[in-house]
Amino acid sequence: MMMYGHVYVAQISLGAQLNQTVKAIQEAEAYPGPSLIIAYSPCEEHGYDLALSHDQMRQLTATGFWPLYRFDPRRADEGKLPLALDSRPPSEALEETLLHEQRFRRLNSQQPEVAEQLWKDAAADLQKRYDFLAQMAGKAEKSNTD
Repeated sequence: MMMYGHVYVAQISLGAQLNQTVKAIQEAEAYPGPSLIIAYSPCEEHGYDLALSHDQMRQLTATGFWPLYRFDPRRADEGKLPLALDSRPPSEALEETLLHEQRFRRLNSQQPEVAEQLWKDAAADLQKRYDFLAQMAGKAEKSNTD
């Protein structure tokens, strides 16, 4: 949606960053055109105690699984880059965080060799996605890679 150039787009996670969530909703409401907010929503089918959902949301953002950003086309009119990347580079292990969820534990127990390769591939893909978003947001620093 960001490629259209005239749509406000935000990716949020209430449990990860409350202030970013509120700011994105306010900006989307004030935007004089189409707005899209993509929100991480925990579900009992994910297979973990929903009382821990705020912790899981924070961890998913810290792994890069759910990066937080706001794309506001009005920023270009102010001479700024339209994308604001609100989350930090991936810093937590993806596998450890996703294994809190039954849907991922099942794969790990049934096909551990396949799961191990998928964890590596997914972590590399998430790093690439974060680096791409950071570049679009004009962040000069590269995120940590192993």
